Amino acid sequence: LRCTNDLAGQFADALSVFCAQPLTYTTPAGTQVTVDLPRLLQQAVADTVASTAIQSSPAAISLTATHGEPADDEDDATEGISASELWIALRDNKEMLARVLDAITRPLPFELVIAVDQGEELLTQVRTPQQQLRRQKALDMLMRLSSTTARCKIVYTIRSQSLGEFASLFSEGRTPADWQSYYLRPLTETEMVDALLWPTNREEIPYCTEVPYQKYEFAFEDGMAPQIVADAIQAAQSEQQSPLPIVQAAGALLYDRQVVEKKQTTLVASDLKDIGGVKEALAKY
Repeated sequence: LRCTNDLAGQFADALSVFCAQPLTYTTPAGTQVTVDLPRLLQQAVADTVASTAIQSSPAAISLTATHGEPADDEDDATEGISASELWIALRDNKEMLARVLDAITRPLPFELVIAVDQGEELLTQVRTPQQQLRRQKALDMLMRLSSTTARCKIVYTIRSQSLGEFASLFSEGRTPADWQSYYLRPLTETEMVDALLWPTNREEIPYCTEVPYQKYEFAFEDGMAPQIVADAIQAAQSEQQSPLPIVQAAGALLYDRQVVEKKQTTLVASDLKDIGGVKEALAKY
């Protein structure tokens, strides 16, 4: 999931998708087991609300399935609790994420890994007092999660140049002691090309609900992805910075403007002119 300035909302969307239907798997002994994820999610939210007594407004969170007329966000519904209702629960209770993840991961046959991408957005996209309060609640939520027994790992990615400012958001100017930091080496040119091409992958990925191409619905013309990376490396050398943010910005701009807005299914070299070229991508992102 992407961090944005509303991390609770991103977790709510991701958990709603993950828990949208029961998970069935076969044990090594050949026994078929079904984990009722929708029920576990709803029950975990209900139990946490009841135990912490935080319902300031009875209408804020509805935990029973609605019958009759469909709700506006019916597509997001997860057996009685929608993504928007889950967002309210996560936003207003720092215990909620830890308890939900503990409940839904306990019966899983694997350890759940949740990747939070572009973690620096908790810095760059937070401006108003309301957003600052929401950010603090999100950090409290993450800190509480680290002290639980949930079979889950959170991989929070952030650019190294933003790490110091991010750490300053915590007491004593450092991240919690039980958080482990890993510094990744720069990607090679081939790895950056692969990163651009991953959303165009047409193959199924284990434990994923969607094939990347079916989700993003676009492809690069032959040779375009390597050329973007080559141009980014050249631009990075002249600007004395890493090429990866340039590659990321160019890819995001192409996707937003050509695929999302113009409904293109194939990106071609001439599309780079619409974003001012690879060199200018970071400044326009």
